[in-house]
Amino acid sequence: MAKVQIKSEKVTPFGGIFHVREQFSRYVGPVIDKVLGLRCTSFGYQYGEIAGSLASVYFCGGDCVEDVTSHLMPHLSLHPTLRTYRCILTNDYTSTNREIVEFYNLRGGKERIFDDMNNGFGWARLPKSFMAENTVFLLLTALIRNFYKFLMDRLDTKAFGLKKTSRIKAFVFKFISVPAKWIRTARHYQLNIYTDNKSYQNPFAFTDG
Repeated sequence: MAKVQIKSEKVTPFGGIFHVREQFSRYVGPVIDKVLGLRCTSFGYQYGEIAGSLASVYFCGGDCVEDVTSHLMPHLSLHPTLRTYRCILTNDYTSTNREIVEFYNLRGGKERIFDDMNNGFGWARLPKSFMAENTVFLLLTALIRNFYKFLMDRLDTKAFGLKKTSRIKAFVFKFISVPAKWIRTARHYQLNIYTDNKSYQNPFAFTDG
Protein backbone atom coordinates (compact mmCIF):
# COMPACT_ATOMS: atom_id res chain seq x y z
CA MET A 1 0.00 0.00 0.00
CA ALA A 2 1.36 3.42 -0.92
CA LYS A 3 2.33 5.77 1.89
CA VAL A 4 0.31 8.97 1.95
CA GLN A 5 1.51 12.21 3.51
CA ILE A 6 -0.88 15.10 4.05
CA LYS A 7 0.86 18.45 3.56
CA SER A 8 -0.53 21.79 4.66
CA GLU A 9 1.84 24.02 2.70
CA LYS A 10 0.30 26.67 0.49
CA VAL A 11 0.90 25.25 -2.98
CA THR A 12 -0.36 26.94 -6.12
CA PRO A 13 -0.96 25.35 -9.53
CA PHE A 14 0.09 28.63 -11.17
CA GLY A 15 3.77 28.68 -10.26
CA GLY A 16 4.84 29.98 -13.65
CA ILE A 17 2.75 33.14 -13.34
CA PHE A 18 5.23 34.68 -10.94
CA HIS A 19 7.93 34.70 -13.61
CA VAL A 20 5.46 36.24 -16.07
CA ARG A 21 4.45 38.92 -13.57
CA GLU A 22 8.03 39.83 -12.77
CA GLN A 23 8.90 40.07 -16.46
CA PHE A 24 5.81 42.17 -17.07
CA SER A 25 6.70 44.49 -14.20
CA ARG A 26 10.25 44.87 -15.52
CA TYR A 27 9.62 45.43 -19.23
CA VAL A 28 5.99 46.29 -19.93
CA GLY A 29 4.80 48.09 -16.83
CA PRO A 30 7.34 50.94 -17.05
CA VAL A 31 6.44 51.55 -20.70
CA ILE A 32 2.75 51.82 -19.84
CA ASP A 33 3.47 54.23 -16.99
CA LYS A 34 5.73 56.29 -19.21
CA VAL A 35 3.08 56.68 -21.90
CA LEU A 36 0.08 57.19 -19.63
CA GLY A 37 1.91 58.92 -16.82
CA LEU A 38 1.94 58.06 -13.16
CA ARG A 39 -1.48 57.50 -11.70
CA CYS A 40 -0.29 58.55 -8.24
CA THR A 41 2.96 59.80 -6.73
CA SER A 42 2.78 58.89 -3.05
CA PHE A 43 0.86 55.62 -2.66
CA GLY A 44 -1.55 53.45 -4.60
CA TYR A 45 -1.29 51.51 -7.84
CA GLN A 46 -0.06 52.55 -11.23
CA TYR A 47 -1.56 51.84 -14.66
CA GLY A 48 1.15 49.30 -15.40
CA GLU A 49 0.25 47.32 -12.30
CA ILE A 50 -3.42 47.28 -13.29
CA ALA A 51 -2.46 45.93 -16.71
CA GLY A 52 -0.28 43.31 -15.02
CA SER A 53 -3.20 42.02 -12.98
CA LEU A 54 -5.32 41.82 -16.13
CA ALA A 55 -2.56 39.97 -17.97
CA SER A 56 -2.42 37.41 -15.16
CA VAL A 57 -6.00 36.40 -15.91
CA TYR A 58 -5.23 35.30 -19.45
CA PHE A 59 -1.86 33.77 -18.63
CA CYS A 60 -3.64 31.51 -16.14
CA GLY A 61 -6.43 30.53 -18.52
CA GLY A 62 -9.08 32.93 -17.25
CA ASP A 63 -11.84 34.50 -19.29
CA CYS A 64 -12.79 37.74 -17.56
CA VAL A 65 -11.44 40.39 -15.22
CA GLU A 66 -13.38 38.99 -12.26
CA ASP A 67 -11.19 35.87 -12.40
CA VAL A 68 -8.43 37.86 -10.67
CA THR A 69 -10.50 38.18 -7.51
CA SER A 70 -12.44 34.93 -7.64
CA HIS A 71 -9.64 32.54 -8.65
CA LEU A 72 -6.16 34.04 -8.90
CA MET A 73 -5.89 36.26 -5.82
CA PRO A 74 -5.11 33.41 -3.37
CA HIS A 75 -2.29 32.25 -5.67
CA LEU A 76 -0.86 35.66 -6.60
CA SER A 77 -0.79 36.70 -2.95
CA LEU A 78 1.68 33.90 -2.19
CA HIS A 79 4.45 35.93 -3.82
CA PRO A 80 6.53 37.57 -1.04
CA THR A 81 6.96 40.94 -2.78
CA LEU A 82 4.64 41.06 -5.77
CA ARG A 83 1.66 43.33 -5.21
CA THR A 84 -1.81 42.82 -6.64
CA TYR A 85 -4.44 45.52 -6.95
CA ARG A 86 -8.13 45.84 -7.52
CA CYS A 87 -9.91 48.73 -9.19
CA ILE A 88 -13.45 49.81 -10.00
CA LEU A 89 -14.18 51.41 -13.36
CA THR A 90 -17.00 53.94 -13.09
CA ASN A 91 -18.35 57.11 -14.68
CA ASP A 92 -19.63 58.39 -11.34
CA TYR A 93 -17.72 61.60 -10.69
CA THR A 94 -19.89 62.86 -7.81
CA SER A 95 -19.77 60.05 -5.23
CA THR A 96 -16.89 59.64 -2.82
CA ASN A 97 -14.50 56.70 -3.06
CA ARG A 98 -16.16 55.07 -0.07
CA GLU A 99 -19.64 55.44 -1.57
CA ILE A 100 -18.48 53.91 -4.86
CA VAL A 101 -16.89 50.93 -3.10
CA GLU A 102 -19.96 50.34 -0.92
CA PHE A 103 -22.26 50.53 -3.95
CA TYR A 104 -20.00 48.13 -5.88
CA ASN A 105 -20.00 45.66 -3.00
CA LEU A 106 -23.80 45.41 -3.25
CA ARG A 107 -23.29 43.97 -6.73
CA GLY A 108 -21.95 40.70 -5.35
CA GLY A 109 -25.12 40.02 -3.38
CA LYS A 110 -27.34 40.71 -6.39
CA GLU A 111 -25.24 38.48 -8.62
CA ARG A 112 -25.55 35.63 -6.11
CA ILE A 113 -29.32 35.98 -6.23
CA PHE A 114 -29.33 35.78 -10.04
CA ASP A 115 -26.99 32.79 -9.90
CA ASP A 116 -29.30 31.12 -7.42
CA MET A 117 -32.32 31.79 -9.63
CA ASN A 118 -30.54 30.55 -12.77
CA ASN A 119 -29.33 27.29 -11.23
CA GLY A 120 -32.06 26.52 -8.75
CA PHE A 121 -35.29 28.05 -9.99
CA GLY A 122 -35.24 27.72 -13.77
CA TRP A 123 -34.24 31.22 -14.85
CA ALA A 124 -31.53 29.82 -17.12
CA ARG A 125 -34.17 28.20 -19.36
CA LEU A 126 -37.28 30.31 -19.71
CA PRO A 127 -40.33 28.25 -20.71
CA LYS A 128 -41.94 30.62 -23.23
CA SER A 129 -41.02 32.66 -26.29
CA PHE A 130 -42.82 35.84 -25.28
CA MET A 131 -41.87 38.39 -22.66
CA ALA A 132 -45.30 38.58 -21.02
CA GLU A 133 -45.46 34.85 -20.26
CA ASN A 134 -41.84 34.73 -19.12
CA THR A 135 -42.42 37.72 -16.83
CA VAL A 136 -45.12 35.76 -15.04
CA PHE A 137 -42.75 32.82 -14.74
CA LEU A 138 -39.98 35.02 -13.31
CA LEU A 139 -42.32 36.55 -10.74
CA LEU A 140 -43.69 33.20 -9.66
CA THR A 141 -40.28 31.59 -9.27
CA ALA A 142 -39.03 34.64 -7.36
CA LEU A 143 -41.96 34.17 -4.99
CA ILE A 144 -41.04 30.49 -4.65
CA ARG A 145 -37.47 31.44 -3.77
CA ASN A 146 -38.73 33.80 -1.08
CA PHE A 147 -40.82 30.97 0.31
CA TYR A 148 -37.76 28.73 0.27
CA LYS A 149 -35.81 31.31 2.28
CA PHE A 150 -38.73 31.42 4.71
CA LEU A 151 -38.54 27.65 5.16
CA MET A 152 -34.82 27.73 5.75
CA ASP A 153 -35.22 30.39 8.43
CA ARG A 154 -37.62 28.14 10.31
CA LEU A 155 -35.76 24.88 9.79
CA ASP A 156 -33.05 23.56 12.10
CA THR A 157 -30.61 23.45 9.22
CA LYS A 158 -27.66 22.11 11.20
CA ALA A 159 -29.61 18.98 12.06
CA PHE A 160 -29.77 18.15 8.36
CA GLY A 161 -26.23 19.15 7.42
CA LEU A 162 -27.38 22.42 5.85
CA LYS A 163 -26.82 26.12 6.31
CA LYS A 164 -29.26 28.99 6.16
CA THR A 165 -27.60 29.98 2.89
CA SER A 166 -27.62 26.50 1.31
CA ARG A 167 -28.84 26.28 -2.27
CA ILE A 168 -32.08 24.51 -3.04
CA LYS A 169 -30.28 21.57 -4.67
CA ALA A 170 -28.49 20.88 -1.39
CA PHE A 171 -31.84 21.18 0.38
CA VAL A 172 -33.30 18.59 -1.98
CA PHE A 173 -30.41 16.20 -1.36
CA LYS A 174 -30.23 16.66 2.42
CA PHE A 175 -33.87 17.13 3.38
CA ILE A 176 -36.28 16.24 0.59
CA SER A 177 -34.65 12.99 -0.50
CA VAL A 178 -35.72 10.67 2.30
CA PRO A 179 -37.78 7.44 1.97
CA ALA A 180 -41.34 7.87 3.24
CA LYS A 181 -44.74 6.20 2.99
CA TRP A 182 -48.28 7.30 3.78
CA ILE A 183 -50.30 4.78 5.80
CA ARG A 184 -53.83 4.97 7.20
CA THR A 185 -54.32 4.12 10.86
CA ALA A 186 -57.26 4.84 13.19
CA ARG A 187 -59.18 6.88 10.60
CA HIS A 188 -56.34 9.20 9.75
CA TYR A 189 -53.25 9.20 7.55
CA GLN A 190 -49.75 9.05 8.94
CA LEU A 191 -46.48 9.65 7.18
CA ASN A 192 -43.77 7.13 7.98
CA ILE A 193 -40.26 8.41 7.31
CA TYR A 194 -37.50 5.83 7.08
CA THR A 195 -34.42 7.49 8.53
CA ASP A 196 -32.35 7.51 11.69
CA ASN A 197 -32.37 11.31 11.81
CA LYS A 198 -34.75 12.15 14.67
CA SER A 199 -34.80 15.81 13.61
CA TYR A 200 -37.48 15.01 11.04
CA GLN A 201 -40.01 14.81 13.88
CA ASN A 202 -40.13 18.59 14.35
CA PRO A 203 -40.83 19.84 10.83
CA PHE A 204 -43.28 16.99 10.20
CA ALA A 205 -45.21 17.49 13.43
CA PHE A 206 -48.49 18.49 11.78
CA THR A 207 -52.09 17.40 11.93
CA ASP A 208 -53.52 15.82 8.80
CA GLY A 209 -57.08 15.65 7.60
